[in-house]
Parts: sequence; C-alpha cells; structure tokens
Amino acid sequence: WCWGANAHGQLGIGSVAQVGEVVLSPTRVAPDLRWKNVSAAVSKTCAVTEDHIGYCWGRVPGDGSEGPEPSPVQVAGATEWRYLKATSGACGMALDGQGYCWSWPTVTDQGPVGDGVEYASGETAMTPQPLAGGRSWEAFGWFATAGHCGVDSSGDVLCWGITNRIRPCVLKSFEPISVLAPESECPPPPPADRKSTRLNSSHQIISYAVF
Repeated sequence: WCWGANAHGQLGIGSVAQVGEVVLSPTRVAPDLRWKNVSAAVSKTCAVTEDHIGYCWGRVPGDGSEGPEPSPVQVAGATEWRYLKATSGACGMALDGQGYCWSWPTVTDQGPVGDGVEYASGETAMTPQPLAGGRSWEAFGWFATAGHCGVDSSGDVLCWGITNRIRPCVLKSFEPISVLAPESECPPPPPADRKSTRLNSSHQIISYAVF
C-alpha cells in the first residue's frame, strides 16, 4: 500500500499526480503480486516479491527507461533479488550476495553506480550494473543523491560516488572504497581562507548511512 506525493508515479498506483497533489488514503500496489520488502525514495519506489523478482516504479525504474513509470515494472536482468534500495537510482543485493546499482543520468558521472566505469556527463547506466570488486554484500545504505555505502560479508564498510563526506581526501570514487583506511593515506588539506570557512559553516551537511 502507498500514499503521499505522486508527481513521478512513485506510488505505483497507475497514475501520475500534479506537483503538490497528495494521495491521502493508502492505495494497494499491484494486488496480484506478493511483496517481501519495499524501499521508498523521493521519486521512486522499489520492492522485491516473495519469489525474489525485483520491481521499481517512478523515475529510472531499472528497466532502461527514465520514466516516470506509474506502475511496477520488472527490473532488467534475470537476477534473483534479496533486497532493493531506492535512491535517485537504486542499489540491490542478489540472493548470491552480488551487489548492483544504477543511476539517474544527471548524476551518473559522480560515480554512484559503483561499477568502476568513469561515466561522462550525460552517459547513463539505467539498468543494474554489478559493483566493482566482486564482493559479497550484506547491507546497503544511501547517504547522498550521488553516494552510497554498504557493508560486505567481511564487515568492511565501503562507499562509492560522492565520498568526500566519508573520506575527505577522495572527492568521488567510481568503485567501492573502504571508509576504514587510515587518515595517513590522505594528503594534508590546503589552508582554508575565511571565505571558504564561512561557506562551509553555513552549508554544513551531516550525512548518515543507515543499514
């Protein structure tokens, strides 16, 4: 069941609402499907059925289109999914532990796909791409429009995309990198002038990765 804003079809109820319109009553999504888990973001929702098939609806639903898609569509590929995490794109874990991500075109060049490919601005990865490194994953979290983190089977926490909030010396990474690396690997930061200090203090962003 879904309710709320629906300007991108993110409720999955077969229609798209005008900006500002809100669906106030819970409405059932695809009554013929049995859902195991669901993840909602600002403009998209993803879910996995009891038989491990992945569906998304809203913007960039993972079938290769930009959307908006007002009804659940099956995520591309023959992967059996354990879980899908909706963000500006999405990430997911297969039953075998393999991780996959895809992304909205406007941020793909920032690295949120995590497949090791340095996408140019405007290039797209709108279907699931395997995360670089061949790790087995246990959990995923989302910490920015163009950044993701996850915990692998060894317990290591890794992030990709916009990573300077996690690893200050790495602006972005196109593949998962450990957040546990020693700070000695980072070069000393340049001295901050008063202007940049004021900017940072007035635009401080605190980010969380929830697993």
